[in-house]
Amino acid sequence: MTTEERKIRNITIDEINRKLQFQKEDFPDLHQAVKNDSLIVFLGAGISKLYGCLLWNEMASKLVDELQKYKIISYAEHNILSQEAFVNPRKIISICHARCSIEHNNLAVYEKAIRDSVDIQDNSKVQEIYKRVYTVQAMSHLTTNIDLGIKQYALSIRNIARDLKIYDCTFPYDQDRIRQTEYNIFKDGNIIYLHGTQANIQECILPIEKYLSYYDEQNDFLNGLFEKIKSIGCIIVFIGYGLNEWDLIERVYKIKSFPMERIAYLLSPIYTYELIKFNLESAYFRSFGVEPIPYIIDDEGYEKLYYVLDNLAKATDESRPSPYTTISDIEEA
Repeated sequence: MTTEERKIRNITIDEINRKLQFQKEDFPDLHQAVKNDSLIVFLGAGISKLYGCLLWNEMASKLVDELQKYKIISYAEHNILSQEAFVNPRKIISICHARCSIEHNNLAVYEKAIRDSVDIQDNSKVQEIYKRVYTVQAMSHLTTNIDLGIKQYALSIRNIARDLKIYDCTFPYDQDRIRQTEYNIFKDGNIIYLHGTQANIQECILPIEKYLSYYDEQNDFLNGLFEKIKSIGCIIVFIGYGLNEWDLIERVYKIKSFPMERIAYLLSPIYTYELIKFNLESAYFRSFGVEPIPYIIDDEGYEKLYYVLDNLAKATDESRPSPYTTISDIEEA
């Protein structure tokens, strides 16, 4: 099968079920990355949804409701913005932020709505999902989420993962810390918040003007961060991202000069009725080295991710060197 044929081939339900076993014959590069300790995980909103945070389109819709409640927008404006919130949430969040910024006092309404959207509703679910995420044993965990779920989990295991560090890339102090390490932060299961956290909503990369400034080609800090990822030669796994959430996926395109044909996998929740759309869009992602792997959420909802991560950890654990092998390699060296 040629490269072009692979790009346009549709995936069936049977193939989805087989791929979700993550066997070596289907994912040789993924297993090799595990063996080489060169796996990086990116975490999206589908993860946070499990413990009660809102998805981006739900956040935009809540924000619109709050602005009407405080009479910052009219009923007609609410109707228009609500219809588009589930199609283009970043646009709607940006409009709401701009409207609240006209009168500075209204920024408190914006910040509270965003903060309420990402408040953790179930702490037991935080433990349940991130325990599975860390079982995959990635080098580091990057996220565009702004909730504090993964930070909460990290603090709970700090007595085990003593070297684990947490960075907020929108915080100048953390940017300096990262630069001082020469961007050598992709290790020890470190957590890297790319878009900020709810602790400082105003700095979060939510409105479009912040996004465009942050991802500008002249942003030396972000360029250094992604250049480091490029130099590692790792395999990236996106977890909890939909096909329409391509902020980071597009950025991966800009580090395409990897020595591998594939540089990332996208574990994406979809409904069965979205399968045709998924097949159409998959060729787009494959064109720059990202292989989408869907999991069907018709019955279990977003909790289907537990099954996916359990399978991923179990399958890749077989490729991870045993302590005896590691010791033997060290002795031989």
